[in-house]
Amino acid sequence: MVSDQERGGISPRSLARAAQRTGWHGIGYRGAMSILHPISALAACLPFALMTTRAAGQPIYSFGNPTADEQLYIELMNRARANPAAEGVRLAAITDPAIVNPYTQFNVDLAMMQAEFAALSPLPPLAPNAALTVAARGHSQWMLANQTQAHNQTNPANTPWDRMEAAGYVDWSTLGENVYARAKSVEYGHAGFEVDWGGNGPGGMQADRGHRVSIHSEDFKEVGVGVVHGTNGTIGPQLVTQDFGEPWDDQSFGTGVAFYDLNGNGFYDLGEGIAGLTVNVSGASQSCLTADGGGWVVPVPRKAATRTVTFSGLAMNETRSLAVPTGSNAKADLMLTYSPPTIISPADVVSLGKHGHCRQTNNRV
Repeated sequence: MVSDQERGGISPRSLARAAQRTGWHGIGYRGAMSILHPISALAACLPFALMTTRAAGQPIYSFGNPTADEQLYIELMNRARANPAAEGVRLAAITDPAIVNPYTQFNVDLAMMQAEFAALSPLPPLAPNAALTVAARGHSQWMLANQTQAHNQTNPANTPWDRMEAAGYVDWSTLGENVYARAKSVEYGHAGFEVDWGGNGPGGMQADRGHRVSIHSEDFKEVGVGVVHGTNGTIGPQLVTQDFGEPWDDQSFGTGVAFYDLNGNGFYDLGEGIAGLTVNVSGASQSCLTADGGGWVVPVPRKAATRTVTFSGLAMNETRSLAVPTGSNAKADLMLTYSPPTIISPADVVSLGKHGHCRQTNNRV
């Protein structure tokens, strides 16, 4: 039965599956499908083709080349996982009318929501994964083409698990998925998944808080976000799929984002990512290139250690510290302040190209 809320197109969906397996393939479900209320998608898939230098003989790790919109979803999820209580406060304080409207429509109890976030435990970050990203992007495109919001595809029939394995994520212990086919922006989608507005649960939120549970689950280490922009009937303008996974070998990852903090808010925003940097982590056997959205991922040994992350290329050579707990992911960002070009000669600005020169400074923080 499809509820009026689903038919109205405001709810996201969440689904999870865990493997109890003795060998290769996993079977069995964990949790149930639940109807949510938020996100949509953004940018289409872009090829991973960046050029830079790396340590001799060290292979490049491919993690799906998240776009700026996809990276922003990842950053918002990881911020929420790192400090759930603070995220609850942020969500309650939102003034964007597009997001406040469903708060009002569903009579969301913001005090209850904040209390629930305060009860969540902090968790390590999720690392983008190439196969999960392929699966997520493909499903967002499918929802747009078929004017629907659903987990299971038709013609031919495909479950989320089928799609993730077909994309190459075959050696897993746990999988999960959030979808939202009618998001208005990344921030709108994130709020919808986290608050989990709508449904018949207490406080104007989904009964099982399924989308929030997926984002804040300790069962997941990796994620693929697929954002697509478009409108087809009542679907759009942004569609988003979040595919979550836990690798069977419990691999740990260093991850983060390289960006210029153009607006000075200390957080990654659209248009700030730095693509094409080489990222090396001490003790790791692979390196990576920062993606179109500025994100990076490198598999690291599971042993607890403080490692050095080096960002090189584009006339810079920066290092950051990465504290990796035993068996966990860890995050290190390269956040640079940006100073606009400064004219340093008294030439006419209009004819600057011929008679003057300018200087641009990048201050590392």
